[in-house]
Amino acid sequence: MKASIVVVNYNGGDEVVRDLGALRRCAPEAEYEIVLVDNASPDGSGEAAARAIPSIRLIGQEQNRGFAAGVNRGLTEAQGEVIVILNPDAVPREGALDALVEAAATEPDLGVLGGVIVSPAGNVDACSARPFPRLNDILWEGCFLPKRRPPAYHRLVSGGERSPIRVDVISGAAMALRRDALDRVGPMNEEYFLYDEDIEWCERSHRVGLGVAVVPTASFVHRQGSSTRRDETLPFTARMLADFQFFVEHRGVAAPSVRWRWIFRQRFRQLFYRIDAVLGPPQRRERARARTAIYARLARRVARLRWSTTPHGQNAHPGRLEELSGIGPAVR
Repeated sequence: MKASIVVVNYNGGDEVVRDLGALRRCAPEAEYEIVLVDNASPDGSGEAAARAIPSIRLIGQEQNRGFAAGVNRGLTEAQGEVIVILNPDAVPREGALDALVEAAATEPDLGVLGGVIVSPAGNVDACSARPFPRLNDILWEGCFLPKRRPPAYHRLVSGGERSPIRVDVISGAAMALRRDALDRVGPMNEEYFLYDEDIEWCERSHRVGLGVAVVPTASFVHRQGSSTRRDETLPFTARMLADFQFFVEHRGVAAPSVRWRWIFRQRFRQLFYRIDAVLGPPQRRERARARTAIYARLARRVARLRWSTTPHGQNAHPGRLEELSGIGPAVR
């Protein structure tokens, strides 16, 4: 059995070379290939990774159409019977890829399987086992309240489990599925640019009668991506528009219901970071001021936003915020 490991990169810098090297050191025992899809990174990190690790198969995209589009390109190029999809900064612990590949290959009732995402400190991330999202999660999480955690998450934290644990949604940072499951579930929805595409994919897996599960013995250390650390406006905008795409187009929620929740979220965080910029520790104040400006700008734009879709277009691309709100550039 051959496994394909698909990694999507955008502006990974020197870190992507280091992380892919760590990936090779923890490679599965089965025959495998690494397919690196580079989403037109201007920093040349895709080519740098291919030079450093010649065994990697580099697939260059002409433009950055987001994570889902990059994954789909990798799916078409992958030759394995089991396909593993990894963020470049999701580094497997020893045995993680073997466990994930084996579970995908031997559990015919499961479609999408996920790894356990842990912080560099070893704490299990709540994204590893998630419930289906609710509309009011926009408000709940916007006020920095703790995320809802299903029983599966607590089973992961308590340890001792070895068999796959069924959940609603797993993390998009480390996923796997068989070729026949992909044929039933279909590719990712490219109308998402960043965020929520993994949720929609998991819902589709459930809908076609294939379960979704997290594999307790497959742990991946995940740190925040370098491209999102450099420019927070893009991920904040992408997350908001992904929620419009998911709740309006996928769940049939009226767009104004999503809009007012996001306005509240942006205004609350604007106030929070404004206070932090004055009263918080000195080392946090510069970042707090930057976030205050970002949330103020996004709040103004989402207040003007009138959600509309472009058939077969990339509706959740951050660049659409300018088009939909009609004021100023959304993403620089």
